[in-house]
Amino acid sequence: PDIDQAINWILTGIEAIFNSFTLRQLIQNSADATEYYTGCGSRIVLARYPVISLTSIKQAVDYDFDNADALTENTAYRLVNSGKNGIIYRMYSNWYDIEDSIQIIYRGGYCAAGQAPGAGETALPADLREAAIEQVSFTFKRKDDIGLSSVGFDGGSINKFSAMNLLPMVKDILKKYRR
Repeated sequence: PDIDQAINWILTGIEAIFNSFTLRQLIQNSADATEYYTGCGSRIVLARYPVISLTSIKQAVDYDFDNADALTENTAYRLVNSGKNGIIYRMYSNWYDIEDSIQIIYRGGYCAAGQAPGAGETALPADLREAAIEQVSFTFKRKDDIGLSSVGFDGGSINKFSAMNLLPMVKDILKKYRR
């Protein structure tokens, strides 16, 4: 494959690894996403944040969300810190603790690198962008021998494959963005 295609494959893989490590979706969705949550107390932490827009939140013990009334912001729930941390606080009661009984339709996450943020959107933080660049560069340089390591000893060496990890600097940055 050509270099651009290889870098795009690496970028896609790195995005998935970053999302897995942070337990959230870092890059914003282009359209509203519908997600289902199980409550545990008065807070829910969304999978995508910062929150760009919140279309509706419904609770239904019978999962009939089409006939459930949408909750009202600042009456039934509050978006904590304007959604920067993805926390939705249930006012005056707890969220239903029944499996997938809460439906939330919203958009959230950071703009991809190189995109100008639109209304309500947040640019990708510089440290996350740098972490991605460092990890992609490292992976690209090692693309032909990913997982290959060498062990030297008196009179020779052995090449072996081992699991590839995130760079220590990248892990340190990503820890700040964990859900």
